[in-house]
Amino acid sequence: MKPPLLDADAFICIRSLSLLNRLRATGASIRMTGRIARNELVALQAEIAQLEGEGFLKVEDLLPSTEAGKRWKELRHAGAGRGEAEAIAWAAGVPVMERPLFVTLDAGATRHAIAAKVPVGDVMDLIVEMVEDGALDVTAARETVSPWSEKSNQFGRPPDFTDFDESFRRRKATRR
Repeated sequence: MKPPLLDADAFICIRSLSLLNRLRATGASIRMTGRIARNELVALQAEIAQLEGEGFLKVEDLLPSTEAGKRWKELRHAGAGRGEAEAIAWAAGVPVMERPLFVTLDAGATRHAIAAKVPVGDVMDLIVEMVEDGALDVTAARETVSPWSEKSNQFGRPPDFTDFDESFRRRKATRR
């Protein structure tokens, strides 16, 4: 499984669902851009530094003078948020076959990523990818999203989520 590229809300969501720990246990890794890791998640700097030190988190920095930096400015001008624009601009500069799944909870960021030909999805898409790659079994995946069944735990819950089995089946079918 290619390390997914997370925006701040996706990171907070997978962390709150304990999916972050499950990913760490598999030996997988994740990516974020510098603005997301160092600015948008400033309250979690100790944890970010620990994850980076372990090699679990790789922070990708975007230089303003590069092609990706120019792409960032275009995305910002088009209305993308700073962190999401940075992630999309960075990912768009990665060779097509190596581009990571950009995991976001933001509908606008999703539209911008699609326009930039960056693979994009939400936390449920990440879970489907993890199951398909053998990094997570279906039982653990079902357990992971069980908080979404409670009305008080909606953060990160996809708008089309009904229950795990139906949502998983639907998402898996759209990936083919």
